[in-house]
Amino acid sequence: MARVVAIHQPNFLPWLGFFDKMDRGDAFILLDRVQLIRRSYTTRTTVLQGSEPVVLSLPVRHTGTQDLPIGDALLDDAARASRKAATTLRHAYGRFPFWNEVGAPIVAMLERPPDRLLDLNIELLQHLASLLGIPWTKVKRQSELPHVGKKSELMASLTRAVDGDVYLSGGHDPAAHPEIGTAGTGAEYNDEQVYGAHGVELRYQNFVHPTYDQKNAAFVPGLSAVDALVRHGSGVIALLRQANHR
Repeated sequence: MARVVAIHQPNFLPWLGFFDKMDRGDAFILLDRVQLIRRSYTTRTTVLQGSEPVVLSLPVRHTGTQDLPIGDALLDDAARASRKAATTLRHAYGRFPFWNEVGAPIVAMLERPPDRLLDLNIELLQHLASLLGIPWTKVKRQSELPHVGKKSELMASLTRAVDGDVYLSGGHDPAAHPEIGTAGTGAEYNDEQVYGAHGVELRYQNFVHPTYDQKNAAFVPGLSAVDALVRHGSGVIALLRQANHR
């Protein structure tokens, strides 16, 4: 049977698509040695306050270079920045049914943050994965594994490093979904010939976002997974699997 490997940056309180990818993979690798892209989802997420999307962000200490690996990034004024995010989360979701088990531990982590962005994001990811019933034992860090190259070669070498033979890319298969396009997705960077040279099959996530009751006139997709979890608890994983036919 094929061993499927999914790979992603360790994002800050990410959306449901992140956890769908984690759930599908037999192994899940966090990229901690790639460059931290400023104003990316590694430091930003979106929540719903009332009916309005609100961006939460974690500022990173400037080093004078853009070539800062994610694993080396330090939070800038860590306590102040993360406490602001904690306050926003509490105001947005503090009255929801699953706040105590979902949101309260997140607030505690944000109010006593470690110095490194990576350490905080991994604490938060472990918490959310546990709520969804996704075993953390499948998770590895890039820095723990042999790897080479960039883009497709990097993904292929990491897949092989954990004995994988299928790489599960984000985005939609451009052959099956030409109407979506490739801009800003994994399909923009994937080179099937490179994967083939490593003996790795390329597959796409083709993620379908589940809808759930947000008490709004119009559903707002793409929010942090916290939004669904505080409303519906661990049953969110069933929503993910049903929407994506698993």
